Amino acid sequence: MASLEKEIEAVLEILAQPLSPEESASGWTPEAKGAMHKLLVELKGKVQAAQPLPKLSLSRGLDHWGVVDGALLERMAELSNELRKHSQS
Repeated sequence: MASLEKEIEAVLEILAQPLSPEESASGWTPEAKGAMHKLLVELKGKVQAAQPLPKLSLSRGLDHWGVVDGALLERMAELSNELRKHSQS
């Protein structure tokens, strides 16, 4: 669980940064980064409190925001998989 919290924190740090050219080209917007940041803060709180996690797919949510490619999308997809594994244990 500690590694999951560290990964969430690492992604939160990226989401708190201004858009990079690569992120912008991949469809990220300040609003999308802000929404994902808010969601991950909430999920991190649930992980820390050992509360059940909602069933979700961060990648599908990002598709809704128009994010279609890039390293940050891949990282979010990996994190989404880890969150699902955590919710099943």
